[in-house]
Amino acid sequence: MRKLGDNVWVASIERYTESILCLECFGKKSLTVILGDDSRVEIPCVGCACGYDPPTGFMSHAQYKPDVRRETIIRIEVEPDKIEYLTQNSHLFKDSEVFDTEEEAEKRAIILMNEHNEEEKKRMYCKERPSRTWAWNVHYHRKQIRDAEKTIAYASEKLGIAKLKAKEKQGE
Repeated sequence: MRKLGDNVWVASIERYTESILCLECFGKKSLTVILGDDSRVEIPCVGCACGYDPPTGFMSHAQYKPDVRRETIIRIEVEPDKIEYLTQNSHLFKDSEVFDTEEEAEKRAIILMNEHNEEEKKRMYCKERPSRTWAWNVHYHRKQIRDAEKTIAYASEKLGIAKLKAKEKQGE
C-alpha cells in the first residue's frame, strides 16, 4: 500500500480545446446574407464571436487526450470497497489510476481514453430519457427539429429587418 509523501505516477484524461476554422464563416469573420430581393447584407459572424468580443474566424473544439504526470500523495482515503489518493494538486485518484512507473500509468491512461470514447459512442444509442419509450424519444427529437426550424425562420425574419435598418442608415 502507498503512504503519505509517496511520489507516484497518475493516469487520467485531459480535456483541451483546439482552434478550428469557423464552420459558419470559414475564417472570414462575417457572413453575407442574401435577402429575398437578392440584396446582400454583411453581418458579423456569431459562430466565432465570444460574448462581447468580435469574431475571430476560429472556433474552439473540445478534445481529450491521455494524461500522465507525477504527483505526491498528501491524503489517503480508505473505505471497505475502495482506496483513493489525494495529491498535492488537489486531485483525487482511484487506486486503479495510481502507479509506481510512468509506463504503467501511460498504459492505463490510454485505456481510460478508450473507455471515454466508447462511452461517448454509447450515448448516441441511448434514449434521451431512459424511463420513456423509443416512440417518445422519436417524438422528442422530431420536436427538437421543428423547434430549431422555427428558430431559423425567426432568425431569418430578423435578418430581413437588419437589411431594412441598414438601408435606413445608408439613406441618412
